[in-house]
Amino acid sequence: MIFDGGAFLSLAREGKLRMLAVSTRSRLDTLPDVPTMSEAGVPGYEIDLWFGIIAPFGTPQPIAQRLAHEITAIVQQPAFRERFAGFPGIQFETGTSQEMAATIKRDIELWRVMLGDAKIEPQ
Repeated sequence: MIFDGGAFLSLAREGKLRMLAVSTRSRLDTLPDVPTMSEAGVPGYEIDLWFGIIAPFGTPQPIAQRLAHEITAIVQQPAFRERFAGFPGIQFETGTSQEMAATIKRDIELWRVMLGDAKIEPQ
């Protein structure tokens, strides 16, 4: 079992490695024939690695909205997307500050439960 951001993609494309599933909630645009873990028979196994841009607490709403608008415009530029074309697992999503807050809250809860189930504690 390998969890990797794409280093083994060339082996899969050469037929030397078979990808069984991706850990994301939905199939990746770059690997449309690879099922999700849920589709492969392991329901509830969903792990996404994400990166976000977060403004400091208290940033005035007009500034936050402008930042979101500008970032969305950048992400939609072909040159920006081409820069990341060699990274097979990358999918770009943009949204509102409320959606980002919901993602953060969801992941905090996910990892709290997983770490608790594994009896992993801060040291």
